[in-house]
Amino acid sequence: MALNKGNTAQDYWRVYQELGNVSAVARQFGVDPSTVRKAIKPYQQDPALAEAAKAVGTNMMPSLAWMKTKPDENGMAY
Repeated sequence: MALNKGNTAQDYWRVYQELGNVSAVARQFGVDPSTVRKAIKPYQQDPALAEAAKAVGTNMMPSLAWMKTKPDENGMAY
């Protein structure tokens, strides 16, 4: 998918992995930071959450997740 000025999401992701900062990537490509954020969002998905969403037949990704833990030695679970 081409995004602004002929750059692809993969281009933004590759440079983001090197620089680790959305603003720095945007400056390097001469685009708005929101362009970079939107482009790299699919690459930042947690694989476990993506697999769980797929298992229940949705493409929606939660912004937060709650994980049930086994009780500790005091019987506390979270």
